[in-house]
Amino acid sequence: MEDTVKRSLEIGQSVSTLGEGDSINVNNTYQLVTENATGLAVPRSQVKTTSKIIRKAWLDYLRVFAILAVITGHIIVDFYRKYGEVGPVEWWLSNILSTLLRVSVPIFVMISGSLLLGRSYTLGNFYKKRAVRLIPPIIFWNLVYLALYLLDGMDVQTLLWTLKARIMVDGFVAPHLWYLSMFICLMIFVPFINNFIMGNKPTMLDLSVLIGAAFPLFLLNAVSSVASTIYGLSMNWFKIFPWFIVYFIAGYYIDNYSNKIPLKNSTLMASIIVLMAIGSGLNYFAVSSLGITNECFIISEMSPLVFLTAIFVFLLAKKLSSKFVANRVISTVAEASFGMYLIHEIFNGIFFKLLPDYFSHGLIYIPIIVVSTSILSFISIYLLRKIPFMRMVC
Repeated sequence: MEDTVKRSLEIGQSVSTLGEGDSINVNNTYQLVTENATGLAVPRSQVKTTSKIIRKAWLDYLRVFAILAVITGHIIVDFYRKYGEVGPVEWWLSNILSTLLRVSVPIFVMISGSLLLGRSYTLGNFYKKRAVRLIPPIIFWNLVYLALYLLDGMDVQTLLWTLKARIMVDGFVAPHLWYLSMFICLMIFVPFINNFIMGNKPTMLDLSVLIGAAFPLFLLNAVSSVASTIYGLSMNWFKIFPWFIVYFIAGYYIDNYSNKIPLKNSTLMASIIVLMAIGSGLNYFAVSSLGITNECFIISEMSPLVFLTAIFVFLLAKKLSSKFVANRVISTVAEASFGMYLIHEIFNGIFFKLLPDYFSHGLIYIPIIVVSTSILSFISIYLLRKIPFMRMVC
């Protein structure tokens, strides 16, 4: 299990949304029933319904695509980093898919924007709901992965260092949980973005809350400066969310104004393919000529290539929304997507350790692990959600 721990610690930001189940009156036919305010869904049992409601099926399909992209991305990244050590087919497969799969977290954030913006809610009610939905999973799953590291044989001293260094410096224990840290920072500013969208003039109380809520970021920046100057540690987890504000607003924009964007479906698909080709070419140059195997060097959630790809994928899905028929299997997987995101790295790590000659059989192992991890993650979350407490954290 020690290999599992090392692998988990190396994954980085290769991905990975949360809030109260929302229900809207049928007067707005584009609102949905059981959407989770982070882009990932919540069980129907947690949804408070109004009169008649309609679910956005196309967002369910996007969620399923995004969670499968997360799982696949966390598997192929190991092969990408082994340039020159794995077969060329395996490496190029991971390279070509990288740009497309990297849109997973932006897609989740854009789904959140389409759900949370353009609605009326009070500051207190919004913050209360987000806290209830975000804080328990952050605490619970960081402790889960910390416990797994301990079971893997990590000594107590290293465990304490991990607890202090990774949570304070990185904002998480397990690397894929970076998304939760980013998202809770983003949620601080959502009510004020929403007021702008709604055309509401902020009150004195609104501005006071905004200034007060932003103050912890100044404190974190001071700690970051000390960590960097004295200890040489890079503490940037709380500086990532501004980039995702753009994705957040873009989700609302596309959901409401896609019919005014003069781009044909064929143009969008061609653009996505071209962007994937450009990303693959730049990745190859970075690896072969510069010796840089960091998968985020060219293709990160904050790169122009991923930004454009995510926009085009979301816009294409919206334009094709009438063709996405409601499907019970899709909606069920979509509802489990948040929990699948949180738990899938446990299964990825197990396969990584147990399968013999892991990097010698990529073409066989990659599809097997993707399918197996997806199924096991879904089944696990489906069963765990039958426990009342677990519904709070996944």
